[in-house]
Amino acid sequence: MISKPKQVRVVRTDLNTGQTECLCECACEVAGGNQLFYTETGPDRCPVRVEIQSQSITIQRQGEAVTPMFLVLHQRSVSRIQTEFGVFEIGNLTTLLEQTEDCWRVAYEIGEPGQPSDRFQIEWFFKEAEA
Repeated sequence: MISKPKQVRVVRTDLNTGQTECLCECACEVAGGNQLFYTETGPDRCPVRVEIQSQSITIQRQGEAVTPMFLVLHQRSVSRIQTEFGVFEIGNLTTLLEQTEDCWRVAYEIGEPGQPSDRFQIEWFFKEAEA
């Protein structure tokens, strides 16, 4: 079941520096209450699919690099990023996962255990599309 047309605003926050960046603001479709589909604005226009569950989230971006991320709350995982130069593996630890009607949110760390890590939060803010 597909919901009414919506807009999504995707914001990424660097939790180490506090810097916030709007990745895109565009039309989207939410299916089944837990799947999100949109195409990023900007020159690349990459399609993105997000699926959120109570304990996990999958984020798949199809651009120059194919970046599927499967993040499980409070668990370490490995994301494999496929580029023209080969496949790179990045270790992740998911520290927060929330889903409300108006916002989905995930926070995660990138890096190996015991090493300094980059920490990020991605938020998807929803609102009804204007007619």
